[in-house]
Amino acid sequence: MDGRPIAEMVVQITEGFDLLASSLRVAEMDMRLAADTGRRDQRLMRALQLVERRYDFVVVDCPPALSLVTVNCLAAADVIVAPVNLTNFALHGLRQFLDWLEQFRQEGIVRAQLLAVLPTFYDGRQRADRDGLIELHNSGLPLMDPIPRRTGIEGMVASRLAGQPERDSTEPAVAAAYQAAADRIMRARAEALAEVGKS
Repeated sequence: MDGRPIAEMVVQITEGFDLLASSLRVAEMDMRLAADTGRRDQRLMRALQLVERRYDFVVVDCPPALSLVTVNCLAAADVIVAPVNLTNFALHGLRQFLDWLEQFRQEGIVRAQLLAVLPTFYDGRQRADRDGLIELHNSGLPLMDPIPRRTGIEGMVASRLAGQPERDSTEPAVAAAYQAAADRIMRARAEALAEVGKS
């Protein structure tokens, strides 16, 4: 945001995995983008092009609101995964987001296609979650398998607040669901690159 290249700001977490963390200055970035007289929707795309040879994948986590920062994220994307929890409010927000996405595509701002909707915080014991998942299936949208609710984290926090020994928060089902989602994204990316190679 202050003219520093991305390469100077990334932090290596493990071998082959770098992180560029967000901050509260994202709100300030929106104001700066609003004052930009150039192609303000392409600022992130141009910044990522300077480091794209260093990475096989770049995952950008967008804020859950329509802003110039979000538009930049969408404009820079090759594929889009839309996480959504299964409340009525969130599902309504998803429909609105998809309408915006189509409008941006028609205006030439976004070129990426929706890879899939990713249901999150799913609890099969809750009727509202089951009904929400059925609604998504009936919508015809491409879906990934839902990510289960992380009840282990809730238990760990409750134990800490009660002054009891903390429970193990490891949840293999959640980890497996995220791994399946990551595998699907990687396959889609590989297929897209193969199509580019044929053309």
